[in-house]
Amino acid sequence: MSFLRTMAALAAGFAAARGLDRFRAMGGMAGVREAVATNPVIAANPTLKKMLEGFGDVAARGGAAVQSGFAALIGAAGGAAATGAEGAAAMVDAVTGTGAATEAMERNARLMIRAMAMAAKADGAVSPEERAVIESHLGEASAEERAFVAEALAAPVDPLALAREVGPAAAAQAYSAAAALCRGDSRPEAEFLAALGAALGLDRGARTAIHTGLGMAPPAA
Repeated sequence: MSFLRTMAALAAGFAAARGLDRFRAMGGMAGVREAVATNPVIAANPTLKKMLEGFGDVAARGGAAVQSGFAALIGAAGGAAATGAEGAAAMVDAVTGTGAATEAMERNARLMIRAMAMAAKADGAVSPEERAVIESHLGEASAEERAFVAEALAAPVDPLALAREVGPAAAAQAYSAAAALCRGDSRPEAEFLAALGAALGLDRGARTAIHTGLGMAPPAA
């Protein structure tokens, strides 16, 4: 497959393991379409908007878990203005299989996978049952990709270590990927997002904008 497509599959797996709360909170597929229509980064690029709407049609036919993964992908693409609309368009193109992932995109995807894994564990360990659901969504992922996901799920939650590897251009993208799967409703989650945002050099305004783009209120911490 590719690490980029594994990232999207993993988002669906996390969503399914968490009971699809993220997807339902967006208002189902209608909410996802609304996010596509109203996100300023997406709206500014007709090509990106068309790609995401097309992927949304695929998601609508793929069931709620796939749709929820798409919702997380919207967050990672639309909330990451620092990558630029052109970069986000290329990312979605590669995820949907209509384009090839570049080396830089694959490197960023590995960082996003680690960000999502940390977010999933922010309020406690991922249970064996949740892990089974997550892994069941990896589909055509290679042995290397599966091993990377397993390592990310086993690694400690360390926002500082992750931030040291994320360049400034991908800071918003990494935070978006984590926030899409970690709402910050509990104190541990709010503290994790606050620590990650600070480590990535994102001020409160930038973080609030990302949460708004994701259709959620920023955590209190």
